[in-house]
Amino acid sequence: SLADSTTKGRKSAVTAFARFCAFYKLPFCPTNADVLAEYAAWLDVGVGSIITYLTHVRQFHLAARYPDPVTTPVDKH
Repeated sequence: SLADSTTKGRKSAVTAFARFCAFYKLPFCPTNADVLAEYAAWLDVGVGSIITYLTHVRQFHLAARYPDPVTTPVDKH
């Protein structure tokens, strides 16, 4: 079903993002816009897929009650 497909897609996208963060030693949860930008640049997929991946990561953060990674200021210390 569509719901099952969306759930699988979200899980796959979040898992891929977690692996990316672990490999590059970047913050997974919570994360921020800079990390999302690095991830988008790293992905070897089309623009539509990049948007889907980032949307799933954002939705995961919001569902877990983390700050919105798209609007979270980056700490430049």
